[in-house]
Amino acid sequence: DQEVRAVREAHYMPFKLVTLGDVGVGKTQILGTIHQPRSTKQQTLQNHASTISCEFRTLLTPIDGAVLETTIWDTSGEERFRAMMPNYTRGSHAIIIVFDLMQLATFTNVKNYWVDYVTPYMQSFSDMVVVLVGHKSDCGERRTVGKSEAADLARRHNFFAYVETTCYDNDTVHRLFDICLHEMYQRHLKSAVSLEQQPQSKSLRLSHRRTSKKASCCGK
Repeated sequence: DQEVRAVREAHYMPFKLVTLGDVGVGKTQILGTIHQPRSTKQQTLQNHASTISCEFRTLLTPIDGAVLETTIWDTSGEERFRAMMPNYTRGSHAIIIVFDLMQLATFTNVKNYWVDYVTPYMQSFSDMVVVLVGHKSDCGERRTVGKSEAADLARRHNFFAYVETTCYDNDTVHRLFDICLHEMYQRHLKSAVSLEQQPQSKSLRLSHRRTSKKASCCGK
């Protein structure tokens, strides 16, 4: 209908997505994979240095006649940087929480820390999309967390989805972002149409400075 078409015709739609999780679970590795071809099967993986505080990159995604311009914030999992975390999480449209399927402690910290951390953001922004990610699904017998256990945790805390990824298969990472960005777009679309239907209200228009530059939080 006309309202939906008007929102799509905005073309560029800026969004903010944040990755959370303990240090070393593979957040930076996942983000490095999303810019590679979907069909790539990796034989060896590049080692990534731990993120210092926070870095960001921009992902442009055509969808349904519009272009999602998503700024993805890659946060450090180190405890010394956690006091700064709200600066990066505030204003997000989506959160991806990553744990390592081979490290039970990282899943335990999802239950004991990260769930409590994201809950206030989910309560203050009802359209927030939260996806739980079990990374390194190629681990075979070294797996310490069952798929049903992780999916149940996501369901109990009203996360949108639970997804497993491995950077040996780029398709799993692309599927993660397909799920997250599509839902983020659909929720925005519904909210924007709802605003347009309200008397004397204006369509939701988010403004964001475009960049494809990878940078640290301090501009280094």
